[in-house]
Amino acid sequence: MRKFMSKARQSKGFTLVELLVVVVIIGVLAAIAIPTFLSQRDNARDAAAQSDAKNMATAQIAYQATDGEGDYTGEVTDLVAAGFVESSNVADHGASVGEGGDDFLVCAESQSGNVFVYDEDGPVDDPNVEVNEGDCNDVS
Repeated sequence: MRKFMSKARQSKGFTLVELLVVVVIIGVLAAIAIPTFLSQRDNARDAAAQSDAKNMATAQIAYQATDGEGDYTGEVTDLVAAGFVESSNVADHGASVGEGGDDFLVCAESQSGNVFVYDEDGPVDDPNVEVNEGDCNDVS
């Protein structure tokens, strides 16, 4: 009878300590993985905004080539008509044109708050620009 009881006791399952160790290990792994996952989401949002800014710059060039006067546009809707497709996960887009219509500034703000700016020469490295209701505003 004792042999039967000892075998039954051995095959009951995990002890409380073993279960707690497993829970602690899962908690530690989650604490490591969650911040990494969140930073990857921000990187993806930034990449989408950067891509939109580049695509708006390309649409500006296409708009200038097809515009009868050869000017750039300050309206994002005109860029959409020239082939730009807005990403749904970008917070805001903007376009501004200098006096005379011969230079432009396009910008896109990611949902993480970073602003990416292009002008007629390419990406602007240190922009002091904010996006406000479809405009790129210089805040320097």
